[in-house]
Amino acid sequence: MNQDARATRLVKTRYGMLSVPDTETDLIGRFLVRYGEWAWPEAAFAASVLPDTAHVLDAGAFLGTFGLGVAKLQTLGLLCCVEANPAVTPFLRANIRDNAACPSVVVEALVTGLETSVASGSLGETGNLGSMTFAPGEQTGAPGEQTGAPGEQTDATGEQADAT
Repeated sequence: MNQDARATRLVKTRYGMLSVPDTETDLIGRFLVRYGEWAWPEAAFAASVLPDTAHVLDAGAFLGTFGLGVAKLQTLGLLCCVEANPAVTPFLRANIRDNAACPSVVVEALVTGLETSVASGSLGETGNLGSMTFAPGEQTGAPGEQTGAPGEQTDATGEQADAT
């Protein structure tokens, strides 16, 4: 079943109502429906060691649960969520816009080192929309929605963000 055929739903979670692209076959979508959270212990630990008004980078944010969890538990100065999959970023933007209790920005980009080689496409694990790799060489999994490295930076509303 392709992603377009799956039902997008709003799911009640401890982060607020989240827009989720697949709650039937995706690991994280099913977990959010059943338990109302994803990676809460990791967010709770991070929040416990951060000072007030910290700036948090959630790289590989997927639907934003980590960053939203930290923002629920700690007063943040900024939440920056980075996601490379353009099929997922509309959901991330909506979730951050509707639920972040702090200044926030969503960046659609691939984060790599200066010397990193990047494959021209991407692959992910079947049944896990949050998994994606751009690593060159032998890969396993089903083809992802991504066909290249995106680079558009927008704020949580989808508007072009200022590069500051």
